[in-house]
Amino acid sequence: MMEQTKAKGKRERKLRILLTNDDGIDAPGLAALAEELEKLGELLVIAPEREMSGSGHAFTKRFPLRLRKVYKGGKFFGYATSGTPADSVKLGLYLARREVDWVVSGLNEGRNAGVDIFYSGTVSGALEGAIDGFPAAAFSLDIQDYGGEPKFAVAAELARQLLEEFIARGVPPRVCLNVNIPNLERSEIRGIKVVRQALQRYEDHFEVREDPFGEPYFWLTGAIVSEDRKEETDLAALKGKEGVITITPLKIELTDQELLRELERWSWKIGS
Repeated sequence: MMEQTKAKGKRERKLRILLTNDDGIDAPGLAALAEELEKLGELLVIAPEREMSGSGHAFTKRFPLRLRKVYKGGKFFGYATSGTPADSVKLGLYLARREVDWVVSGLNEGRNAGVDIFYSGTVSGALEGAIDGFPAAAFSLDIQDYGGEPKFAVAAELARQLLEEFIARGVPPRVCLNVNIPNLERSEIRGIKVVRQALQRYEDHFEVREDPFGEPYFWLTGAIVSEDRKEETDLAALKGKEGVITITPLKIELTDQELLRELERWSWKIGS
C-alpha cells in the first residue's frame, strides 16, 4: 500500500483520493476503479445517483443537493448525490475538509477525446478538482473504437498503475490528465502516447416528434464533422486502433496567449 509523507519529522499518512464519475454510483467502471485505488490509500467515493453523461461542468445552484450512503456487499462503498459530477467533487471536498491529495474521475464507459472533453461529465469531475487546486486525472475506457465487452478490471488496474506513476513523478495542481485506455487485454496494449486534444465539432440535428398530447418535442442527434485527423492527437491514436493508451494534459486556464499579445497591440478607440 502506497503511503505519502506529510512532512519531514511527522508521521506518515496514507494517500487520500477523491473518486467520482458521470456514469453513476452503480456503474461497474466506478466499482472496478475504486477496488484498484483502495490499494493506494484512503478512498472517498462520491458520485451522481444516476447517469450524468454529457452533463459537462454543470453544477446545482437553485436546488438542494441530496446525499445518501451506498453499501455494496454489506460494506460501505461511498456516497450518491442528486447532483452532477462537479457537484460530487464539491461535496466530496467539503466532506473531506479539503484533506485530499488527488481527485480522480472514472472509469468511464466510452472514450473522452476531442470536442467530447468539453461535454464530458467524467472530465469535468476531474477538472473541478483541478479548479480547486488539486492534481487530477480522468480515466476512460475506449469501447467505441475497440468494441467487445468492457474490460473494466484490466483498464482499472492500468489506471491505478498510471496514477502511481503520476504521483511518483509529480503533477502540478490545477492540471487534469485526461487518459483513454483501449478496451483490450493487457497483453494487447502497445504502449502510451502523450498527445494533444483533436479539434472537431458536432453538426447537430434535431428529430421533431410529438407526445401523446400533441405537443412537439425535440431529440438531439448529429455527427462529428471537421475532424482533426493530424498525427499526435487523441482521436488519431484511438481511431487508428494502435492499441496505445493516450494521455492529454489539460489546463483550466483557457486564455489564448498568442491572441492576447496581438490584441494588446491593437489601437483601441472606444468612447469619446
